[in-house]
Amino acid sequence: MKIMCVDDDPDVIYVLDNILSRYGCEVIGVTDPKLCLEAVKREMPDLIFLDVMMPDINGWELCKQIKENPETSGIFVSMLTVRREEEDVKMSLEEAKANRHLAKPINLSEIREVIESQKR
Repeated sequence: MKIMCVDDDPDVIYVLDNILSRYGCEVIGVTDPKLCLEAVKREMPDLIFLDVMMPDINGWELCKQIKENPETSGIFVSMLTVRREEEDVKMSLEEAKANRHLAKPINLSEIREVIESQKR
């Protein structure tokens, strides 16, 4: 399974890479949100973990763009963010059209659940 991790903090991508590699996943890290859409179209990952709070463009806007593009709309997108209030979850799922909203710090069982749901 090919998974793209988009976060402006390289340490988060490093941690996700270590976790996801244990499950046999190929991990593509993107630290510059401006390069995200191009990378998604080029790599066509099975799953994207996407941070919300990033410079220049936030993850919600990126998610909307991914979901509105017919080429990439079928990619499962999970927001992965410190933002955990009800309105944040609503923004992720209803406005940005993400498939899942996960809160940081990273919860291994939630990550595993998302991966397993996409292997089916």
